[in-house]
Amino acid sequence: MQEHISSDFHQDLNIFQSLQRASQIWSQKVALEAPLHCPELKLTYAQAAERCSALAASLAERFVPGDRIACLMPNCYVYFDLYYAAAAAGLVLVPINFRLSAREIAHILMDSDSRVLFVHDDFADLARVVMQRLAGQIQKLPELISVGEGYEPVITSSANAEWQAVKTSANDLAQIYYTSGTTGNPKGVMLTHLNVHANAMAAAQEMSMTDRERWGHVAPLFHLVDAWAVFAVTMAGGTHIFAPYFKAQEMHGILASGVTNLALVPTMVATCLDLLQGDYPDLHTIMTAGSPMAPQLVKRLEETLGCRYVQFYGMTETSPFLTLSLETETDKQSTYEHRLATRCRTGRSITGVTLDVVDAEGNSVPRDDKTIGEVIARGLNISPGYWRNPQATNEAIRQGWIYTGDLAVINENGSINIVDRKKDMIITGGENVFSCEVEHVLLEHPSILECAVYGIPDEKWGERVQASIVLKPDAESLSEREVMDFVRDRLARYKAPRVVEFLSELPKTGSGKIRKKELRDRFWR
Repeated sequence: MQEHISSDFHQDLNIFQSLQRASQIWSQKVALEAPLHCPELKLTYAQAAERCSALAASLAERFVPGDRIACLMPNCYVYFDLYYAAAAAGLVLVPINFRLSAREIAHILMDSDSRVLFVHDDFADLARVVMQRLAGQIQKLPELISVGEGYEPVITSSANAEWQAVKTSANDLAQIYYTSGTTGNPKGVMLTHLNVHANAMAAAQEMSMTDRERWGHVAPLFHLVDAWAVFAVTMAGGTHIFAPYFKAQEMHGILASGVTNLALVPTMVATCLDLLQGDYPDLHTIMTAGSPMAPQLVKRLEETLGCRYVQFYGMTETSPFLTLSLETETDKQSTYEHRLATRCRTGRSITGVTLDVVDAEGNSVPRDDKTIGEVIARGLNISPGYWRNPQATNEAIRQGWIYTGDLAVINENGSINIVDRKKDMIITGGENVFSCEVEHVLLEHPSILECAVYGIPDEKWGERVQASIVLKPDAESLSEREVMDFVRDRLARYKAPRVVEFLSELPKTGSGKIRKKELRDRFWR
């Protein structure tokens, strides 16, 4: 567990302070917009801070500091309200993945003991089913507040200009995010005010954010692929642009609305690139996270959109940044091939994070960019652990270091490159096959849109390599043999898939990451 932070500054730390500062410096600057879905929405930072303060005052009348409040909604300005108002009231926000089943959502509400659930009208029916499941299982059901007719009165019910935000310390909880539950019931990842603040500060600095930013909230705000930007962009005085859901056909309109930067997952990029056309002069950066992105897709993205690409890597448990694939000034003087390879790497640690790659005994591996080990890290953005789950906490966080479960190599400059998840590495006939390497080759094929490579049982070889593939909509049919030969022409034969299946879509988590476990478990059961 990380050490308790005891300085006076940290004792009074609350992430609401970043919005208060923004409302003073950029009081009349537009903070919140939704040009495609709510053109009339244009809230300044002064107005946004006033709304959040009023909502926080209302919440503070109903609940006590430390209580959990949950929300089930798409990307919208209300998410911004709740992230900041919950913090100001000393409450813990529990964002819920709206793609989960009623059973999974009920588990999260029970496990977190949430006192209230803010529900967008889009999920009213789902919320009713959740409440039916909870009835009889807990003594008191969470209060339901509709993000519709019932929401604005909650804000306006406490318009006390004298109200002051609740004082919180660095180590007080700000948010609990539940993992996707690919290995059982979801675990609640606890993030403190210091975790969120430290990550946002480092991200804003590393990305050189200014008040000219117009951040596109396209990836879901219930997930830290995008939620971190709520705080980093506010610190910089940028404008938040909301799109309720990721829809590939809407991306042109979003980029054309003046968005300067946004974060996606690779599957989103692959889905929408064919639909994007024209110049986007304001767009300067697209970031991706969740899984490594194939170099040919990075090259195509940069050529199509004329912007820079940055990969970031981390976990919910790290708030989420650990590394960025930013080029140094020396890199910029090198060849295009070297610069592309740098941008496609997992990257070097961000400010405030100490990172290492270790072997099974916990010793640092050689920095030769060849020897593979597990990524571990420590820093102010590392979660104190899992909500009411000390066993999982002790397994993941040891002597202040979080063990990520990701396998990587590291070079002499401290830049890492992820080769696979520990659980995704395939051992066939005694040879190690890293699924990411095979996937990157498959994505070079002009007909393949998405793929997942994983190991399935084999009596002779232990495991054999299988690929699940989604073809592009306009692609001609592809045979299993053609896929195998395509890989064998580029990699060792033992790395090529021995079984290929063609699917209409791949199962994904709420953030858009491919759920390999769901594909793999069909064969290991």
